[in-house]
Amino acid sequence: MHPSSSIIDSLTIQVTNLPTYQYHFNQFYKENDLILIPVPLEKIPEIKTYRITHESDTRLSLFYSNHSGTRHNPNTYTTFKFVGLKSYDESKDTKRMGILYKFINFLSTLSVEYKLTVIDLSFDFHINRTSIENFLPIRMGTRTDINDPFNYYEKTTLYVEDTNVAKPSLKGCLYDKSAKECLTQSIIRFEISIRDLKKSANNYEAIIEHINKQLLKYKLFYFSVKANCNTAKRAYRNNISVANKENFSSALNKQIFKLHGEEIELSICDDVDNLLREFFIDRSDKITVTKQVPIWLKEIPNKHDQKIISDDLGISFRNISNTFGYTSNLEALQK
Repeated sequence: MHPSSSIIDSLTIQVTNLPTYQYHFNQFYKENDLILIPVPLEKIPEIKTYRITHESDTRLSLFYSNHSGTRHNPNTYTTFKFVGLKSYDESKDTKRMGILYKFINFLSTLSVEYKLTVIDLSFDFHINRTSIENFLPIRMGTRTDINDPFNYYEKTTLYVEDTNVAKPSLKGCLYDKSAKECLTQSIIRFEISIRDLKKSANNYEAIIEHINKQLLKYKLFYFSVKANCNTAKRAYRNNISVANKENFSSALNKQIFKLHGEEIELSICDDVDNLLREFFIDRSDKITVTKQVPIWLKEIPNKHDQKIISDDLGISFRNISNTFGYTSNLEALQK
């Protein structure tokens, strides 16, 4: 059995020093008819969160923005999270993917410093008369935070790792996509959230190598007979702590083979590869940006602090008393 293909269902981009380019971001929102709707966070009020949608359909969330820090601290970062890139609603998927490609082009054209930090890589299975109970996901390695393979959440979701573990760098989840999205077609999704990409985000080859290494930490098996799958799950559950030992892995594979289990290949497809390549295309020659003084920098009362921050931003301290803002070839952005 093979999934339809690997899919990037969501990803997170981390942008450094967004206030430096605030004018251009505002222009990007305006040119693409985007609306920022504040989303208050009671637990972390200092983080400003916005849901970005389109003025023609404010119910459709295109992506989210989370800004940490204050305007007086330029060494802050903003995360942009694009979610639901493959929802099987063609209109929504087209709009979200279109905005994502425009956003990547916008960042690289301006030479904004950014990193791809998280991707959720999904594998979808279109099988009638089946459920997540026909699948056995295995996390390789000697770990103690693995979830019981029979511990389903609301009968439609199986988390591979224990959900109580704080901020895992890798997370696997098997769920009924049809039930979650109220789809008419039957779709089971296995999703791997890779959350430490910024460690290898400097170039395309490093990211691909890192993703492939993370994929090797999982195995996924399909059984046409649920009873056979349950037998294999019991064997895995009883030996989770030694799942990467050669003798156990070999014994489990033999048992799975006898139970007519089929291992599913987990790999990156061409569409995913092409999307990741977009993050490393140099488009900086399309636009010239002249840095001047942003508003928040002029409002810092302490001149010494102004001098330190302006040096970090590459702005002449003498220009602080002059007109603030940016000049740019905006027509190049519209091409």
